[in-house]
Amino acid sequence: MKGIINLEESIGKTVGRFRPINPLDVRSSTKANALAWRAISPVKPIRSGVFRFKTFEEAEEWKWKMITQR
Repeated sequence: MKGIINLEESIGKTVGRFRPINPLDVRSSTKANALAWRAISPVKPIRSGVFRFKTFEEAEEWKWKMITQR
């Protein structure tokens, strides 16, 4: 069974409006913000990977060492 489409009937209510996103807009781009902060930040990013520690204290000490190094 096919649906019946009445082309003469108008749409009754508009609930929301679609606003297309401009991919070149720097103000709303979180990637552009992240790259800008990385460029001016004196802190190196923490190396990614799997690190195993015997205690939580040892892990916290390593984390703060990585955060504070230049």
